[in-house]
Amino acid sequence: MKAIEAHENTLMKLFQKPIRYDIPHDLQRPYVWRRDEQWEPLWRDVKLTAEQWLGGNDRYEHFLGATVLQFKRTSPGGVEHWSIIDGHQRFTTLQLLLASARDVINVALADADDRQAIINRIGMLAENDEAWTEGNADLRYKIWPLEADRDEFQAAMAAIAPSEEDGGAQGFVNARNHFNRQIMDWLREPGADVAKRALALDHALRQMLTVVTIDVGNDIDPNVIFETLNARGTPLREWDITKSKVMRATRESPTELRDSVVQTVQAIEEDGDWWRTELGQGRYRRARIDEFLNHFLVIQVKEEVPRMTEAQIFEEKLLHDSGSFPKLFSDLRGLSDTYRELLEFEDNSHYGLFLHRWRTMQMGVMTPALLYLKSELAGTDEFDRVIRAFESYLVRRMVAGFTARGYHDLFLDLMAWLHDAPRSSVVAKIVKALTERDGDRFIWPSDERFRDDIGKMPVYKTLTRVRTRMLLEALEQHQRSTDEMTETDAVPDKLTIEHVMPQQWHEHWRPPDGAPSDPSDPLDESPVDRRNRLIHTLGNLTLVNKKLNPSMSNAAWSTKRAALKAHSTLLLNNDLDAMSNWHEDAIVDRSHRLADLAIEIWPGPDQI
Repeated sequence: MKAIEAHENTLMKLFQKPIRYDIPHDLQRPYVWRRDEQWEPLWRDVKLTAEQWLGGNDRYEHFLGATVLQFKRTSPGGVEHWSIIDGHQRFTTLQLLLASARDVINVALADADDRQAIINRIGMLAENDEAWTEGNADLRYKIWPLEADRDEFQAAMAAIAPSEEDGGAQGFVNARNHFNRQIMDWLREPGADVAKRALALDHALRQMLTVVTIDVGNDIDPNVIFETLNARGTPLREWDITKSKVMRATRESPTELRDSVVQTVQAIEEDGDWWRTELGQGRYRRARIDEFLNHFLVIQVKEEVPRMTEAQIFEEKLLHDSGSFPKLFSDLRGLSDTYRELLEFEDNSHYGLFLHRWRTMQMGVMTPALLYLKSELAGTDEFDRVIRAFESYLVRRMVAGFTARGYHDLFLDLMAWLHDAPRSSVVAKIVKALTERDGDRFIWPSDERFRDDIGKMPVYKTLTRVRTRMLLEALEQHQRSTDEMTETDAVPDKLTIEHVMPQQWHEHWRPPDGAPSDPSDPLDESPVDRRNRLIHTLGNLTLVNKKLNPSMSNAAWSTKRAALKAHSTLLLNNDLDAMSNWHEDAIVDRSHRLADLAIEIWPGPDQI
């Protein structure tokens, strides 16, 4: 073998032969990939690849990234042993995905004629045949994790029955359960041909997913390779590759067109530092310019664009007609300004407040839809109503504790529905799209449900601090905007969340009254349990200056009331001054008052 060789491999080439990839303990960390950051994007990429094949595009390939390997030896039985210098998180996750695909298809296809052939083909990628294991049961696995991970990895690989997720966002078993459920749901989507989808998944996994393997010779120190890759590497951005393809595509174009394209690219890159700033976490961090390029392509091609394929998709779908370049690059330039506005714009206008709350809720999944609608409806009443609908939908579901999973497909579908819709019907179409789907997965909670959630949900525990503070700030800002006597609509910066009845109430607050349990209460709580839940509901939360917060701490109500009266100017705290006593019923009453305000801020679909 040469010192360093690079090869493009399918998963079939990497895993079908008798092989084991060992994870060296001195180079690698334990398994850390997580559901939201890695498992879900990986499954979306695999699903899209299979759907490309179903649609007749058998030349489509999806690049999964690069991995650095070093050959060790071939055992007497014929199993090759390699060390994974870089990339073991990806390889391990692929093994879990392959095992899930094999076992879920085995269940989903039941007695289908080609079931056995499919699971055999996938199974060859997930385990070495017994004929090659030399009596060593451990050699059945294509991946051999760090010693601390081995028991859980083997348990996950043996979890042959599709099972419900237990809510865990990390770990081998949770990854396996996640893939089990996602694959089964996709195979059995209403109207889907299960057998065809199973065949598509089989083909995609074996032949349409590619990994570049960098094989290094045994005379090269793997630590040096690892440190260079993880500390000093500067990967080429998708935007840079796209620029190169664009320049090549316009090489023979008229000078005027080529100059226009160059000027557009230069204008977008004018503030290079801003565009090079990375977003995301861990291995999924990428430059803003690449994120924007992805959003732009989603708008153009009206379908999901997997990460790291942007340059390929741009070339395949947008660079075939030079006559369309003027409008294409005009749209690219305009949307780049809008994208920056989405990430930076701040004021107390309806639009500014929406963007602040949208960013706080971290709903980047909506970005292509917002870019598209802003470009089509900017400055119109329809756009104001659209963002009002989006904000209400997101906030009501957030308070209820509903998952954001599925939003990606929802807003992708929404853009497709709106593409040919006349402007006059955009709001109606959006409201219909957000209300017509059944079940809690996409429900837009009614006023009654929203009011009940505000009264009962312990949002301080169920939401992040920034989201809880956002709710309270919105309530304060709304009161200021509707009170003609208030000098300004602006809510003071850097306020902190304060529990009116403190979390540690035992010292200065008497125990709650009431019977041990009320059988008629659907929550069936004891008085103490009810108090411990209600203290985290919106009715018991307020905002104070961060210097005032520690001075009140766990104090009695008389002390806190006096401090709020003396130092707080927030309208949110006005009704607290009138309360001679603060108890569970007072919390519930205040929750009802705040719920009425919240419904004014975030109206239901019939009021948009």
